[in-house]
Amino acid sequence: MDNLLGHARKTGLELCIEFIEHLKTMDVDVIHMEVRKVELAPEGFIIDGEMFTHLILATGSIPKKLDIPGALYYLEPERSVKGEELLIIGSGDLAFDNAVRASVSGISVTVLMRGEPRANESLFMEARSLGVKEIVGDEMEIGFDGEFYRFGSKKYDRVAVFIGRTPNRELTEHLGDLKVELPHFSTSIKGLYIVGDAALGTFSQTALASGSGLAAAMHIAQTVKKR
Repeated sequence: MDNLLGHARKTGLELCIEFIEHLKTMDVDVIHMEVRKVELAPEGFIIDGEMFTHLILATGSIPKKLDIPGALYYLEPERSVKGEELLIIGSGDLAFDNAVRASVSGISVTVLMRGEPRANESLFMEARSLGVKEIVGDEMEIGFDGEFYRFGSKKYDRVAVFIGRTPNRELTEHLGDLKVELPHFSTSIKGLYIVGDAALGTFSQTALASGSGLAAAMHIAQTVKKR
């Protein structure tokens, strides 16, 4: 979290735990469930049989994918086999952040890029200091024999793809192409707000995501107060 003031060197998981603890002190209910559908109703929105007058969607983003069999789009380095060879495709912060995490867990990491790295310099240099290797080439050259991935003469146990992400709007696709209005992140549907990566897309930053959620919450508070 080098890009979030006051939280340098803190992991995303650690930050999430802090957020949850903060919510508990404010008596905010946290319900763990998978939302599969959002239904419109005259009074608002129905989710799993419950009615809500306002809804803030913070559904994040989903990874861009490549036609590579068995490619990973999420890493859990602590569950991986130590010493295995991992090839990461990508050149931005997401690619090198995962390269650092995997390398710290004892995995040998190589990052495949089409050109120059686009990650911030501190992250790139940290990856290099941990022994992460970089190669330039086209991912279309990767071969797979059912057991190992190959790039040139080198074999890899796994391939992970981190070439970017797109807003996750799956829950609102049936509602049409919703436009997000700034500065309060409202939409053309009354009471519906879309915040964070689901609204901001490539501007994937924790500070921006939390700020957009705050803007939506403040707008809701103002509109409710006026009634």
